[in-house]
Amino acid sequence: MLGRLHMTVDECIEKYLKLSEAAFSLKRIKSNVIGRSTDIWKASGKYQSNVLADQFMKTAGLLEGNEQASFYDRKCKVLVCAHSKANNTPVNIGSYTTSTSVDSLTLSQCKIWEAARATSAAFGFFDPIKISWQDYVDGVTGRNNPVDEAFSEAKSIWPDAPFRIQCFVSIGTGIPEPKDFGENLAEIRRAIIAITTETEDTECRFCENHESFGLGGRYFRFSVDKGLRDVSLDEFDKVRKIMIATESYLNEPRVQDIIQKFIHILPMSSAYGRQSS
Repeated sequence: MLGRLHMTVDECIEKYLKLSEAAFSLKRIKSNVIGRSTDIWKASGKYQSNVLADQFMKTAGLLEGNEQASFYDRKCKVLVCAHSKANNTPVNIGSYTTSTSVDSLTLSQCKIWEAARATSAAFGFFDPIKISWQDYVDGVTGRNNPVDEAFSEAKSIWPDAPFRIQCFVSIGTGIPEPKDFGENLAEIRRAIIAITTETEDTECRFCENHESFGLGGRYFRFSVDKGLRDVSLDEFDKVRKIMIATESYLNEPRVQDIIQKFIHILPMSSAYGRQSS
């Protein structure tokens, strides 16, 4: 939304809340025990994937004038992460090309809504999406924190990226408490535990190494660390709780110190961007 559709932060938040409410509607009514049991046994999506896709298409149509608008964009370089089911490997879907990138037959004509669906096909929540002849699922498998991919892509676009980058920001979604899925497959719970661990491990590693990467004093990470452990991906009705936890986090002295450093470096980043453009 921010990059490819050029929406403001406030517009993104407003649209995301509406989209979440529409998308997180149960695929089966509670009385349909047989249907829900089949979904659970197959580890099928809990929610209606077509509704999510429809919301993405409507958003693209409203802002681009075409629901089938291409993900490719010259204005802003955007990268989303997905996972190929066929060979069980992570896949980067970009709105741009680089001198080192290999054209993908399955993704070269990718649409905005397809890229959004691929990167949001969360395991256990939504079904995979087929783009051309390949099935893709959510990129959280191994890339829930894509900070390494973002830095790697920047270097593939600009060889002098470590010197060119004036501000590198990573925004997390908090640390969830893995819940018991009850009847659902145990693999889903194990996957969520692994995802949570991978996210924090990636952050710790990048934080420790960012100075050696040439990003000393220019890397900032913000992620609410308390108050969101019992908020799941699909609990859109807990927005107030998320807001309270976020405001509390941002008011912590240690976070305020990081924010002040971040604010101080922003004018320099803007000035460098104008000179480089």
